[in-house]
Amino acid sequence: MDFRIDLNLEAITAELERFGEKAAGKASARALNRAAMGVRTDGSKQTREHLAVKAKDIKPGLKITRARSGSRPQAVVTISSRPLPLWLFPHTQRPEGVAVKVMKQGSKKVAKHTFIAQMRSGHKGVFIRQRKGGRRVRRLPIDETKTKSLAQVLGDEKRLKKLADVAAERYAKELTNQLRLLQER
Repeated sequence: MDFRIDLNLEAITAELERFGEKAAGKASARALNRAAMGVRTDGSKQTREHLAVKAKDIKPGLKITRARSGSRPQAVVTISSRPLPLWLFPHTQRPEGVAVKVMKQGSKKVAKHTFIAQMRSGHKGVFIRQRKGGRRVRRLPIDETKTKSLAQVLGDEKRLKKLADVAAERYAKELTNQLRLLQER
């Protein structure tokens, strides 16, 4: 999913040219990187408004490719499209399966025939056994159960627009701060 933020910064660009290309590139890259970190934070907050998951579990799904002053004049925030494992959400084992609270608003729902297990590798998760002929057989392999991805949660046009607006404001503010720091030198 590609989402682009275009900014109208004519006054700031004129100010940047006054400091020279190298200093302007550094200031712009720093401002872009700070704005990208803010987008990641805001994306995490928006996700946690809807899903009952911790910020530390969301952070790996929002990757930042940082801007560099000469070689890469853009910062990119990539939203993962991998489904989130049910293990990350509040869960309890019950006789009929594992009860999991995925949505922040609402109660736990039971995922029938699932169970909590730890693999030999140390990986913990909520699993379900594969079926053979419509019934579960004890020695068949197991699959980890998963739910929505971050891209599905944040991919809503309204949420992306909100992230874009905040990113544009943050970039302009950070660039102004970087210019102020250049003037003080």
